[in-house]
Amino acid sequence: MSTALSDEVLVLIAEDSIFGKRDHLMLCFTSKRFRRIVYPLLYRQIWLRNKGHYFLLRSIVNNPPLGHLIKSLNISWDANYDDDTERVDDPEVEQVLTRFAEVAATRLPESVVEGISAVSESAEVLLLLTLLPQLGRLELSPSGDTHFLETDLFTIIKCGLLSSSLSTVSYAHWDTEGGFDCRNLHAFFFQPSITRIEARACITYDDNDEPPGVGSVTPYLRDLRDFYGQSSVESLCLYQCALSGDSIEVFLRLPKALKCLKYELASATVGWVDSPFSNVGKALSYVSTSLETLIISLTEYDGELDGQETIGSLKGFARLRLLCVPASLLLGDDTTRSSEISGLLPNSLEGLELEAFDDLWEWTDVVECYRGILTSMRADRSQFPALKAMSIGGIPKEGSGWESLHGLAAKVGVSLVEKSIHFSC
Repeated sequence: MSTALSDEVLVLIAEDSIFGKRDHLMLCFTSKRFRRIVYPLLYRQIWLRNKGHYFLLRSIVNNPPLGHLIKSLNISWDANYDDDTERVDDPEVEQVLTRFAEVAATRLPESVVEGISAVSESAEVLLLLTLLPQLGRLELSPSGDTHFLETDLFTIIKCGLLSSSLSTVSYAHWDTEGGFDCRNLHAFFFQPSITRIEARACITYDDNDEPPGVGSVTPYLRDLRDFYGQSSVESLCLYQCALSGDSIEVFLRLPKALKCLKYELASATVGWVDSPFSNVGKALSYVSTSLETLIISLTEYDGELDGQETIGSLKGFARLRLLCVPASLLLGDDTTRSSEISGLLPNSLEGLELEAFDDLWEWTDVVECYRGILTSMRADRSQFPALKAMSIGGIPKEGSGWESLHGLAAKVGVSLVEKSIHFSC
């Protein structure tokens, strides 16, 4: 029956999520036609752990067209992982490394070629990335010493050696002996095709160590400043982030027009989080004309906020459509401002979530904020004309007055959601 179906239809069927790589592999053995149709799917999405990149790189160096099939690559490795059994057992390992060096010599800096000769995982990863011309999504999770990746990625990107199809990068550097290094994250802003960057900006500094400073973690600070306002990145997600506003400012000043920012504060127990929102309000001012979605989450944070730490008024963010922030970051400790919250928010909002914690007074404070917004909308229809949904997130606290808002919300056409509004960023 399959002969009655076109190749395009068979590809759509094979791409269904019910089929895995094992299924695709079995289909390749059924007939020449199925192998021709399904074989590219085996390489479309690749997940590699530890020494896995060596074997993929070996295959692509020996058969370059394979590199054209890879659209998504997830690769993680531990530089301290000492199980080289599989590589040592490769009878052709010396010839393979020589071939790696020959290929690298035609396209990469000399330092990387030397790194490949010295069997550096990060140098091999750099070579691999330059051999994937159709790569659209890259997830990198190195751990431990990644010297060549940190020193040469910037050069490789500026030389145009990464795929022009690369649009999304997810980066996390897990290092138990140090902290998140901004160098690679900064480098990806220089790739013209990248529009979305995700990062797990984890910090593991000891209590006596200084917090990370942008000037101290990148040798390219002058290049960064010269590139302000030129990056194509539109969406930036910082997960488990312990970077303060001064460091985040660099990320926000690089894009031409950042549309979406998600800032998830790290748990205070996993990093240096002394003053988590220091100067964040100032950093946000650099994206006030372009930002459409702003999410600041304290979900993982178990420390305390200084009542003076706020992001200030967002009234000037004329394009902001979706906003999800802790109420305390707008109001600080001044709960008397709850009824005046509408004066801090832009008229462009379509969805709003002010995060409250377990304390009843915080829930009550948010309810009063929403009451002020709804009341202003009822009195003046020009107030928040696009607002359709509001949420606190979670189960409303008894006695907070949440139920009393439903009638007022219905009169102005706003839905009250008793769970977190889904914000895509």
